[in-house]
Amino acid sequence: MVKKSDVPLMYSFNGRIVQREDPSFYEGGTRKTTIIRKRISYVDLLQMMYHLTGTDPSLYKLSMSAVHPTHDGKSLGVPLEDDMGVKVMIMLYPKHVHVIQIWSEKEEIIQRGCGAMNYDAENSYPSIVRQPYQPSSSSFVPCT
Repeated sequence: MVKKSDVPLMYSFNGRIVQREDPSFYEGGTRKTTIIRKRISYVDLLQMMYHLTGTDPSLYKLSMSAVHPTHDGKSLGVPLEDDMGVKVMIMLYPKHVHVIQIWSEKEEIIQRGCGAMNYDAENSYPSIVRQPYQPSSSSFVPCT
């Protein structure tokens, strides 16, 4: 059951944000909808996005941008980086937008000394990329 404290969210993932002055847009990927609480924190929203998009946080860093309307009816992707950004995004609903939108992008995390996943687009399967261990002056912490 939808409560007054809930708002609709449309999220896009597995694509890329194209930032332009008129208008920004999301290229490729998948779009889905869900419901979020009006008082959701940035950390909770980010964890939810990792879950909803099936993104492994140990392999990828997920970044989010809220889609804000501009005075001329176009849209602008504004990076979401903290609780204040989430609060402003939610304040736009329902006066200025009918649904809250988030565009997400993921960036591969490079792991030193353990190997990292690399996506082979040509063969459509992930492969391990081994990287040499580079000792530092700090104590060694093995990868798990």
